[in-house]
Amino acid sequence: MKFCKLKTFLLTILFASISTGILAQTNKLSIHKKETPIIQVLNELEKKSNYVFFFSDDVKTELTRRVTISATEKPLKQILDEILNRTTLTYKINDRQVTINRRDEKMPAKQNRVAKNVRFKGSVKDAENSMPLMNVNIYIPELGIGTSTDENGLFSIVLPTGNYSCRMSYIGYGTHTEKINIRQETQQEFMLQSDTKLDEVVVLANKKDENVSRTNMGVEKLTMNEIKRMPALMGEVDVIKAIQLLPGVQATAEGGSGYSVRGGSADQNLIVLDNATVYNASHMFGFFSVFNNDVVDNVELYKGDLPMKYGGRLSSLLDVQLKDTYTDKLKGSGGIGLISSRLMLEGSMGERTNWMVGGRRS
Repeated sequence: MKFCKLKTFLLTILFASISTGILAQTNKLSIHKKETPIIQVLNELEKKSNYVFFFSDDVKTELTRRVTISATEKPLKQILDEILNRTTLTYKINDRQVTINRRDEKMPAKQNRVAKNVRFKGSVKDAENSMPLMNVNIYIPELGIGTSTDENGLFSIVLPTGNYSCRMSYIGYGTHTEKINIRQETQQEFMLQSDTKLDEVVVLANKKDENVSRTNMGVEKLTMNEIKRMPALMGEVDVIKAIQLLPGVQATAEGGSGYSVRGGSADQNLIVLDNATVYNASHMFGFFSVFNNDVVDNVELYKGDLPMKYGGRLSSLLDVQLKDTYTDKLKGSGGIGLISSRLMLEGSMGERTNWMVGGRRS
């Protein structure tokens, strides 16, 4: 009698466990979701069925992945297989409880040695604008192989079946790793977040460069203050003697006022005084020039491109500018030297007229 009761108890437990598996197979469900997080799909299945889903904290990140599922009148087990097939998750049905766990990662190492090769395809896009990313590095560290995306953000690589880590790296997006489960030919879409840590830096320069006064090349400009600080012959400041000290300028004769620029002859130089051509710039047998330094404001020597208004010269252009200042008082300057004397007077004639007279005696 006791044996019959024990037998009846064991048969009851056996039928209960079998009925649970059969119920999971016969309970038909329908669900249609597109690009929906796994956690939302499981919540929907929980509402439509009499099952309760459980999962641990370590799988919450994986449950945020988006999947597309379209099932009509299918058993719960088949629906879960389709949802979790491309993830690192697995499930276990016990009575009316469904437990979601992470797959055992030690198993694929054995399986991969005898697994068949399948093609794994995918696409990589920007998570913000869904634009395809070109030349993204795709690397499988477990196998030591990789590839890169084409101009459309697509890639294809042959892998043995199993579980792997897919590492993606791209400039400005950092490195992103996802677990992949390869059982058959698979196609998957990956979205990369921009990893730019700094905002755009714009450098603006508002201060004018004081060292750059013009864009012309080969132009030397000297003021009379600069000329007076240069060495002078017998104490007499001279414009021509000053420019002979500039780079690329040589004196044609020792102590003379003639000069050549970059190997040219003296007659290849054009000399103008307030836009008027000076044909003979020598004075006192060529030792000094005809320019009175008391009335000169500045000089410009063009050793390269010459202004078109002066015509053409092979070597250089020397532009001498006289003083053009207004004064309401009578002023003058002069000097007496060993070989020459000079005098300059200037004043005004009304509010709009100014006069200046200068002379030199050698």
